[in-house]
Amino acid sequence: MKTLQILFGLMIGGYVSIMIFWGQYDNYQITQHNQLKVFNIEDIEKDGIAESRYIKIHSVVNMGSFVYYYNQETKHITKVIYPILSAQKLSKYMNEDNTTKVKVVVVDDTPSSDCVNNNNCIDINRTTIKGVTLVGWDSLDEDEKALLNSLEIKLEEDLIVLRLDSKPSKDHQFSFWMVLFALGILIVVILGFIGLFMDDE
Repeated sequence: MKTLQILFGLMIGGYVSIMIFWGQYDNYQITQHNQLKVFNIEDIEKDGIAESRYIKIHSVVNMGSFVYYYNQETKHITKVIYPILSAQKLSKYMNEDNTTKVKVVVVDDTPSSDCVNNNNCIDINRTTIKGVTLVGWDSLDEDEKALLNSLEIKLEEDLIVLRLDSKPSKDHQFSFWMVLFALGILIVVILGFIGLFMDDE
């Protein structure tokens, strides 16, 4: 029983250190690529955004559909997510092309708290979008993944997630000390596993 408790503790320690490393790596990427880069949505759908993390997208078409997160405690809408695409891709989608997949989704973390009733959760006439980007499903939290899965449209595997009107900030700064902290945890975990296996022998 004691061995299982130690093993469980080591696994938790390893998970925490990996999460810290991943978060700091993401912050490092944003810090290194925080100059605003400008794209057309057609180019992104074709070639992606490479290593750019702070972008402005032109020629955006908003298809009008969105999903939102409603906070039961505050009774407010706290997040709105919607797909954006090019006019060409929207035309394919409207013609019931089942191969149509969305490359970019927008996350608005500061929507109007009653935007559904006020019918202003998204601006369908907005053709330019700007913000900090994340890439891939792993960059989303569980609530966001659940919301996106409820959208009635297919999404690319290398999905680009744009945080609406966000900018690189101190929250995105790479922390050398956090990396050292995570490294310390990882070393303890590795030594713990070595000690555990040696005791078994």
